[in-house]
Amino acid sequence: MKRIGLAYALMVVASLGLGACKIDSQSASGSDAGGGDGSTGNAAQKGKDAATSGNDAATSSKDAAISGKDAATGSKDAATADDASTGDDGGTTHMFHVPAGGGKFMFTSSTGIPMTFDFPASAAGKDITITAVDPTTVTFAATAIRDSFSDVIELGPAGTTFATPVKVTVGKGTLMVYDYSDPTKPGDPLLLSADGKSLQLMHFSTLGVVDPAMACNSTSGWIDTAQDQQSCGNSGSATTHRSYGCKAYTFCYIVAADCCVAPGNTNTGCQLGDANLKLTYLRTGSNGGQNTYCDLAGGIGSAPFVQSHTPANFTTGAADEIITLNGSGFTATGSVFVTLDQAIATTFVNSTQVTAIVPMSLRTAVGTLSNIGFVNQAPAAQAACTSAAPGNCDWNNRSNVINVPIQ
Repeated sequence: MKRIGLAYALMVVASLGLGACKIDSQSASGSDAGGGDGSTGNAAQKGKDAATSGNDAATSSKDAAISGKDAATGSKDAATADDASTGDDGGTTHMFHVPAGGGKFMFTSSTGIPMTFDFPASAAGKDITITAVDPTTVTFAATAIRDSFSDVIELGPAGTTFATPVKVTVGKGTLMVYDYSDPTKPGDPLLLSADGKSLQLMHFSTLGVVDPAMACNSTSGWIDTAQDQQSCGNSGSATTHRSYGCKAYTFCYIVAADCCVAPGNTNTGCQLGDANLKLTYLRTGSNGGQNTYCDLAGGIGSAPFVQSHTPANFTTGAADEIITLNGSGFTATGSVFVTLDQAIATTFVNSTQVTAIVPMSLRTAVGTLSNIGFVNQAPAAQAACTSAAPGNCDWNNRSNVINVPIQ
């Protein structure tokens, strides 16, 4: 496989051609990190108007990835992107230092798609690298997948994880983002945030951003239903219900999206932040043998997938609470897990639903219980995957993860 051992990648699907990415960087500190329109170039420091150029900020042969210690103005850190350097396949590498309080990294792809990575405070101090590469240098499960991507960006350090999700926003109505921990196997979609304004990224991996109007095998495209009170009755002036469904067999999912928009809205499809936005996925098999890599028997396709959960929040100081996970691929010998690798007492309902006891000891303070998901029994295990026997769990093929606020 080419380049995947070096770092993971981000792929942006659109209908335009591939080219080098244009990177825009701004000051980022706390909640106002990275604000603005992304046009200020390198090293715009918090509290200062001095938009420092790469020539001014570069020291010796080092890039101007300024740490909080070096670039702080007042008590805030400045986050900057470095001068571009050339990667080993001709790609352009940029750097971003996450300041105290978290920060945003923004860029516009060569196809004109604006993207923002909003890093949480828990990522402070991390040095992030972003490299634009040619998608043909990455080995995917099928040529059809490779040909669906126009922009590929490698994110490093490879395998970096985040206790609190990175908020990913994508412009031009792009909603579907697939997460490939191994591009030779099927990916899983990023979940929509609770407020519908971003997608949630928990670790650096291969992300494919799909234009829903171009790459979903849909024959109808987006459908608008005017004055849909049943769907949009609580959405104010957004009274038109917009919906989309497609069988994205190339990506191993059936996809549905809907939202409410104002009458006369001419945007392409639903967009992040639209009223009542929903985005759901149902995993498919090989579609009659056409896409054998989608079969649940092989690779990451054997991993369960969490599509939704209840309750929306946990509470502190209460007795043990029950969480319900809805999705696919659950088995009676698997377990719900928390904090990535702690199995908890689980009740199997069916292959699309499980419940589990979340003990009071995990909810002692207001905050977030992170990295909750489902893991099945390991193929070679002789007994079920349980809280008492986590060694029987197939941790290499666990589900995607969710984060539940504690109030």
